[in-house]
Amino acid sequence: MVIKVKDLGYINSEKEVFSHLSFQILENEKKVLRGANGSGKSSLLGLLCGFLKPTSGEIIKSKDLDIGYLFQDSLDQFIAPLVVEDIAFSLQVRNISNSHQKAMEMLEYLEIQHLAQRSIYTLSGGEKRLVALAGVLILDCDLFLLDEPFNELDILHQKKIQKLIENKKGAFLIADHGLCDWDNELRL
Repeated sequence: MVIKVKDLGYINSEKEVFSHLSFQILENEKKVLRGANGSGKSSLLGLLCGFLKPTSGEIIKSKDLDIGYLFQDSLDQFIAPLVVEDIAFSLQVRNISNSHQKAMEMLEYLEIQHLAQRSIYTLSGGEKRLVALAGVLILDCDLFLLDEPFNELDILHQKKIQKLIENKKGAFLIADHGLCDWDNELRL
């Protein structure tokens, strides 16, 4: 077990978002989180990551759980001003050598190496999403929490990201509105 949720409830300042939610995510399990707009998908991911505090229930995490998190808004993800620097930063904070080279390899896989020296703030919405995803998926984590990773991506890049996720070690919980066709889903 990577993470277990028992009778979880969350109330924000406006309303009860959800209550009595229980599930678990196993090692290397890939699970899709589905629900209507405003159903609490982003709130649940924020609770699991520790950005938010539950109103009730409990979240049990495996010891030393390493989480990779993709924000719903790509601009919330960025640290460095240039694309390659931002992706490499994810590795540098973990003291991983050759971070620049590995960032370039990720950009080449995504076929966006031409963006390497561009400012994050001059990119299109889809390009920003790809860079944000690259910064998370370049990591080796126990659990990846991805909030609508396919938003703003063209079909080619949706398929590349989906393939990368399917082949990557680590458990995934992905808030998605339809691209992931996995049978393993959690509904809010």
